[in-house]
Amino acid sequence: MGKIKHRDQELLNANKQWIEGLLSNKKITQKYLANKAGVAESAITKWKKTGEIRPENIIQICHLFDTQPPAWLKPDRKPIELNPESVVRFSSEIIERINSDYEEGALTTDDIALISQIASRLAGKNQKIKKLEALLAEMDASNDGQTKA
Repeated sequence: MGKIKHRDQELLNANKQWIEGLLSNKKITQKYLANKAGVAESAITKWKKTGEIRPENIIQICHLFDTQPPAWLKPDRKPIELNPESVVRFSSEIIERINSDYEEGALTTDDIALISQIASRLAGKNQKIKKLEALLAEMDASNDGQTKA
């Protein structure tokens, strides 16, 4: 994956503070963190200097060291109500936000590729659900026919 581009400087600074805090609070070295996280020690140096840390690396480190992620990564939203209207509204909001972020240069080609993969997986799951619903409807119809006979 490529380097994070056009990220908000505040977010990068938060990442720098987070990684520095992790190293000092857990009393670990960059080398130890690199070994545990499966990255080169130079990656840790880069993270400390630039704040350019992928969210998946942050999440992995949080699990490895039982620590909290930077505030920007913490989910602070209420659970989404899943009814057909809210799903359509939520999907529209997400698409608008993705388009806006893309136009502002806040998304890399890697981000777009990841979004595309997620969309494909969701579409595949949606097709499986529709097939299962059709199969259940057939079974219900078959059982109704047997009950009447």
